[in-house]
Amino acid sequence: MKRIFRNYPIANDVAEVFHYDYSDSISSCMKSMNGIFHSQNLPVNLNLRSKRHTLAVPGWDFDNGNILSLPTKICEWAVGAIEDDYYIAYTYWSGNSLILLVSKVHKRLWLNPEINAFDCARNILTIKKGINSHLRFDGAKFLWRTYETAVISSSYKSYFYDIVHGNVVQTSNTSTVLKNGYPRQLLIEHGRAHFVFLRRCGIYCIHIYPKKRDIKAPAIVICLGGPFIKVPDIRFLPNLYHHFSNEGYHVIIPLRRGVIGLSSEWEQELYGRYGIADVEDILSSTREFVMEFEPTVDSNRLGLYGASYGGYSALLINGKHNKELLFKSVVSHCGVYDLSTYPFHSSGNARDIMMEYGHTDDIVAYAKNVIDINPASFVNDWNVSTLLVHTIDDTTTWFGQSVSAYNAALKNHCRNISLILTHGGHSYNISKEEAIEDAIVNHFNTALKTQQTKSLITI
Repeated sequence: MKRIFRNYPIANDVAEVFHYDYSDSISSCMKSMNGIFHSQNLPVNLNLRSKRHTLAVPGWDFDNGNILSLPTKICEWAVGAIEDDYYIAYTYWSGNSLILLVSKVHKRLWLNPEINAFDCARNILTIKKGINSHLRFDGAKFLWRTYETAVISSSYKSYFYDIVHGNVVQTSNTSTVLKNGYPRQLLIEHGRAHFVFLRRCGIYCIHIYPKKRDIKAPAIVICLGGPFIKVPDIRFLPNLYHHFSNEGYHVIIPLRRGVIGLSSEWEQELYGRYGIADVEDILSSTREFVMEFEPTVDSNRLGLYGASYGGYSALLINGKHNKELLFKSVVSHCGVYDLSTYPFHSSGNARDIMMEYGHTDDIVAYAKNVIDINPASFVNDWNVSTLLVHTIDDTTTWFGQSVSAYNAALKNHCRNISLILTHGGHSYNISKEEAIEDAIVNHFNTALKTQQTKSLITI
């Protein structure tokens, strides 16, 4: 296996991820600021000081620091302990199926930081039929859903695996499709959140009202992760979105191309058009929403937020599509900044990533092919306040991506740039979650509330 942070392919789809103390300054700040490093407009040093070998499950981090490695990138996982054993369930793609496996390993092996616990795990269940997702552990049961296709608007069956008795039980058979072909979930409202359809651009959005509805208020536009992602469950949106709402922001979540659950055509239209089709949808739906659909949105005070692939989208829009200052403030959370180096800064297979985004496995040709959809190509055009948030132990997108973006912006005299580093893997369940959310909200407040900025154009 090759080191993931060097320009070499990674063998057998397994990424060897090293956790480093990248500089004495970051290490000391992580301690003195109680687990959060916040930049002070000074370059961040990534020079190697010391290293701790840790093999991470590709795509996810189980957060307990032991050596964990699988021969394929996984999609969902859940872990539960019963007496002296740990039970691990995870899904991974194989052809057109999402395989579900449940394994068992003794607690002392799972918690041993010197071994790969999966080498000692015993497989006790394999489900190969259909598309398996919504995986979770509840008591002594693993629960999941099985779909006939990858489009979640089709019918699904709910199951659980009873660990104690060792049997699989089907609990329900549900259809989510209405007679007109649209998913039933698009009719759901929950609290201040509801679905809207923008007729001119033909795009669905999730809209969360601000706490006070009767006043002109700023808005935060959310770039969804992915690139392929299920329609978000309106009942369980991230706490951060509700934090925005409570702070007085409209929250607009465009269900751009690539979102799974509207139609197979809508999902497939993103293939080969990453950074193009999805960005077009985010921009067109934002303009229609604020100008034609919701009169209480202040179109002069819009912010842009994205995490993971959404962070990549936000950074690309920030440089390539924001010259007229549609968005006055941008936040990228665990996002990709330099697509040309991303294949080697991710726990995914480097060749597969290059083929997916650049249609070649030649590194030189790949770098040329992604220039027009690479946020790093447009960093000189960052003209609004930008906050980068990343976790040091992110194994899906190396935190050096955000550090490189920060340093490049400083070099190009972008004064409104800041960086926050913390722990927590590639997810919203990060260390010091409340402090990070407060920092993100304060960043938007500074740009969108304390200054009543005027747009340079008519949207």
